[in-house]
Amino acid sequence: MNYSYIFGEVKASKTQHRAQNRYFDFWVLVYVCKGCYYCKTETVSLEIHESELLIVPPYILHEIQMKDFGILSWCHINFDPDSKKFDSEFDDAFKMTGSPAADLQGKIEKMVSLKQTDAVHYRLMTDYILSSIYIKLFDEDKTLTYQSESLWKEAVKNFIQSNVTEKLSINDLSRAFYMSASSFSHKFKKEFNKSPISYIVERKIKQATLLLRQGSNVKQTSNSLGFTDPYYFSKQFKKIIGVSPSEYKINKR
Repeated sequence: MNYSYIFGEVKASKTQHRAQNRYFDFWVLVYVCKGCYYCKTETVSLEIHESELLIVPPYILHEIQMKDFGILSWCHINFDPDSKKFDSEFDDAFKMTGSPAADLQGKIEKMVSLKQTDAVHYRLMTDYILSSIYIKLFDEDKTLTYQSESLWKEAVKNFIQSNVTEKLSINDLSRAFYMSASSFSHKFKKEFNKSPISYIVERKIKQATLLLRQGSNVKQTSNSLGFTDPYYFSKQFKKIIGVSPSEYKINKR
């Protein structure tokens, strides 16, 4: 699945945020964080209030206007530039309310936050989030769900590898992926068939073998990978590799 997209947040006033007779070749998602937003098409007139989400499909002629002052979070997405697959399914603007709207808004906020922090795994996480939005809107078949889960797993792997020298905790990972610690751990175990900590230790030990082969001594290797206890490092190394770090270093000379 290929995506093109832009997104952001804007403080809008009645005079500044107004447009008539416009349409786009992409999907428009506008979440009202504060205030009231109007949208009018040839057949419907919508008022989108705080915590509600406006969705305008491609090629729908519409007018928009902010009532007084408000804050909008928005996203323009072209899910599939080469296909008109959903044109007949969504023939007018509509709005979402309640938890579905909040869920989609949460995903938009994640993309904005990732962009601002310039996270190493920005692209992978954005692909995962966009897949989730696609599924939410279109209720597509399970193959797309699997694709989305695969993107999440790849993003997690990339984040851990990029931070393999840090002292990563469950809280660090859950915050990076905007989940609670318990939800992240549950999902991680389901996807990786092991706990997050076990996986992190395995990645660190694999990195340790590389450092030892490059000439780093055992203490330097342990410290550089965030192990505060050399004995724990040696114990984990032997458990995973089969020999102690010192023996490994000698054997690889």
